[in-house]
Amino acid sequence: MSTKILPNDSTSSSSVDHVSDPPCAKKSRLLNLRFDRGFATETTTPQLSILRLHKHIVLFDSNSLCTLQTTDDVAGYVEKVPGNGLLRCDRKPLVERRPSRVQAICLAVTHRCNLNCQYCFESAYPERESDMSLDNARAALRLFPEDSDMSISFFGGEPLLQFDLIRQIVGDAERMAADRKVNISFHITTNGTLLTREISEFLDAHGFSMIVSLDGEKVIHNSCRGMHAETMRGLASLSGLGITSRTTLRSTYTPGNVLLAERLRFLNGLARAGLASNISVEPVSLPPDHPLAITPQMRSTLAEEYHEAAKWVIEEVRAGRRPIFFHFDKLASRIASGSPAPTECGAGWHYISVDPAGRLHACHREGAVIGDVHSGINLFKAGAWADNSLRRSCEKCWLRYVCGGGCRSDSLQNCNLPERRWKNSPRDLPPDKTMCMIKQTIAREVLWILCELTTEEARSWLDEPEYSESLVGWATWSARFPWRAL
Repeated sequence: MSTKILPNDSTSSSSVDHVSDPPCAKKSRLLNLRFDRGFATETTTPQLSILRLHKHIVLFDSNSLCTLQTTDDVAGYVEKVPGNGLLRCDRKPLVERRPSRVQAICLAVTHRCNLNCQYCFESAYPERESDMSLDNARAALRLFPEDSDMSISFFGGEPLLQFDLIRQIVGDAERMAADRKVNISFHITTNGTLLTREISEFLDAHGFSMIVSLDGEKVIHNSCRGMHAETMRGLASLSGLGITSRTTLRSTYTPGNVLLAERLRFLNGLARAGLASNISVEPVSLPPDHPLAITPQMRSTLAEEYHEAAKWVIEEVRAGRRPIFFHFDKLASRIASGSPAPTECGAGWHYISVDPAGRLHACHREGAVIGDVHSGINLFKAGAWADNSLRRSCEKCWLRYVCGGGCRSDSLQNCNLPERRWKNSPRDLPPDKTMCMIKQTIAREVLWILCELTTEEARSWLDEPEYSESLVGWATWSARFPWRAL
C-alpha cells in the first residue's frame, strides 16, 4: 500500500507548505493490520524510531504503534515532517492508575514436588515440604468480593500431589459461585508426570485450563528436569479431551541449551497432534549469580537463536501451517493490531497468591507478603503494588507499549536495589536488564517477520480478518488521532 503521511493541521497552510511528496513512497508498506482504539489517550511527546532489521528498515512510532516498512530516503523524509499524525504521534494510551478488587487467586497447595528441576525458584523456599490445609484454602476463597467472578489457580511445588485437596476446593468454590451467581474458572500448572486419565477427565469436566512444563524432546527436557517419559505419558492422558484446547506447553531454556527452533518444532508437533493449543518457550529466571542464569553477555547468542526461530515461523507460514510461539505471537499481535499493553502483570492488584501457610503474596513467586487469609489483605503493604501502570524507567523506551513492562519479581530478584528505593511503589523498580534485552530482541524479530511476510501471510499467521478496503485500519483511529492519510 502506498501511503502519504501529512501533518494533522489541515487548516494551517504554513504547516504544510514546505512538505513535498515523500520519495519512493511506493516502496513503503504499513505493517499494522488494523488499529485498536478501544482506550482513552492523553497528550505526550512524540517518539519515532528508525529500526534496521537485517535487510529491512522500519519506522516505529512508540505512542501509536504505527509501523511502516520503508527505505532510508523515506525514513529521512518522515523524520523531518512536522506534525503529530500516526508517525510522530503526540498522543499515548491513558493508563488508569488505581487498585482493583481481587479477581484471581493462586493457591500454592503444596511446596512439595516429585522433581528437583535445576532452575526451579520454589526449591529455595524454606518450607519446601509444606502442604496447604483445607481451612486455609477455604479462607482464601472468602477473599473474593461477593459480586466478583472467581478465577482460581492451583500451583506448587507440584499441585497434583494434593489432588484430593484440589477436588475439595473445586467443589467448595463451585458451590460458592453458584450461591453468589458469579462465573468461575480454574487453572493448574503442573509438570505433567502425575496426570492420569481420571485426573485429566476431572480437570476437563470442570473447565480447567492448564500449563504443562515440558522443555522439549527427551535430551533437552532431561538436561534440567528429568522424567521426560512420565511427562509424555501424562500428556497423552489428555488425548481426545476438550482441555487440550486450553493447554499450554511451557518450555524453559538455559545458557548453553537455548535451542529455540528445536524446542518449537517438537512442541508444535505435539500441538498439531491435538495435545495442546499454545506453546511458550521462555528464558530461565534466576538471580544473576546463579550458574544457570541468563546474562547480558548472551546478547549475540540469543539474537541468533531468536532469528532462527523467526525463520522457522516464516517457513511454517509458507508451508501452510500456523506456527505457535506465545512470545512472538503476543508481541506481533500487539503491533499488528495497534493494541498497546502498558502492563501485563496483575501482581497485588487484581491477582494474589496464597502459600501453604496461608500468607498472601503479591505474586505466585512468593516474597512480597501483603497479608494472610485470616486477617485479609494489608492495604498498606498491598498499596505499593496497586499502581500497576508503566514503570517510570520504561517511560522513554521505544517498546514501552508493546513490552508490557516486564516482570516485577524479576526486578526484585535481580536488580539488587535497597528496599528504600522501591518500597513505596514497585513502579520505581527498574526492569531487569537481561529481560529487557530479550524482550527487545523478540520485538525486532517479530518486526522482521512482518517485513518478510506478505500482508495475507501475516493475517494468516496472526488469524486477523481481512478488511474490505486497505485504509480501514487507518480510519479507525481518526476519532482519537487527527491526521490525514491520502
